[in-house]
Amino acid sequence: MLLMLLSKPRHQYPLDYVVFYDSGMEFDCIYRIRDKVKDLCRIHGVQFVELFPKKPFLYSMLERKVVERNGQGYHYGYSWCGGRCRWATTHKLNAIRDFKASLGCDVIDYVGIAFDEQERIPIQRPVGKRYPLVDDWNMSESDCLSYCRSMGWEWLEPCEFVEGGWIDLYEILDRVSCWCCANKNQKELYNIYRYLPQYWQRLRYLQSQTDRPMKGYYKGKPVGVYELEKKFKRGEFMSQFIGIYNPTAHKQWLLRTKNHKPDVLTAAQMERRKGYPVVRYANNYDQEYPYTLVCSGEGVDYGIPKEAATHYVKVGIYDFAADTFAPEEFSRFDGAPVYMEDCPYANNGVIWDEENRRYYDGIHEEAINRK
Repeated sequence: MLLMLLSKPRHQYPLDYVVFYDSGMEFDCIYRIRDKVKDLCRIHGVQFVELFPKKPFLYSMLERKVVERNGQGYHYGYSWCGGRCRWATTHKLNAIRDFKASLGCDVIDYVGIAFDEQERIPIQRPVGKRYPLVDDWNMSESDCLSYCRSMGWEWLEPCEFVEGGWIDLYEILDRVSCWCCANKNQKELYNIYRYLPQYWQRLRYLQSQTDRPMKGYYKGKPVGVYELEKKFKRGEFMSQFIGIYNPTAHKQWLLRTKNHKPDVLTAAQMERRKGYPVVRYANNYDQEYPYTLVCSGEGVDYGIPKEAATHYVKVGIYDFAADTFAPEEFSRFDGAPVYMEDCPYANNGVIWDEENRRYYDGIHEEAINRK
């Protein structure tokens, strides 16, 4: 754990080795973090060890001869790593196990399970495992991240779509794992598609080399990188738009629920977000993330309640040819979902523009195909 090198006293948890396992498929910023950790280890007199898989990741994924479970026939490559087939995780654990065995003595592992996820700890704790964040420091995952950031550590990747040209991985991913991990949910994959096209192109290449779709099948249909890209381009991922943010309604909801916990937004932030779209991100095809306020000016705020929005419902699709008032640029919305305020007096629709992360209102009734 990086936190142990940055702040915690050595007498409480003596540290002899820091082990970094390089799958070969890490984000570039992870390798920059690795190099900084090497310098920290030298300062503290801790030995830095770097481990690798016995065979390159891409060989195991695409070329290795794999015998079928029934012993009848074979195929080449394990394909995507994730779900029930976490073969790369097995390779990592085997490499770490072999390294510990080579030391010829009892070894204690410090496990980075945070205080707010201690349900991950087995009831009967394994011998040789210790959990500092839970047992002594009472630090949540966000506590650890905030502390590391306060010490100047960030997980930055180049991004031309944000101010400053860099984006922190922890702002767009739930967990920072290998960039090709098939366990990434659709929100994370969408953010890679939108903010990190250099990695999306790598995912496209990998998908072209394997028959198995990255996210498997849903109702018999493939959900691979190409299918997801079409979905993202069509705006379907964001088509769960449910309304326009209303700060007054949000404050009234807080009063009704007697929510005294710190809210996701301050009063000033609420006002700045007035009128922005409230949408839902899909985790997969049958599960959804909490309602989310998308704010093009200040990023994305999670956990916005549905009661904070003036609600809209999908009423049809946009027919550009029938819209006599629309500028030519609206031709790109032809066939896009049209939404209308969920009240009996509404007569104009809105279109969510994923490319610019905003909505266009004033879509006239004649331009809405209600089929």
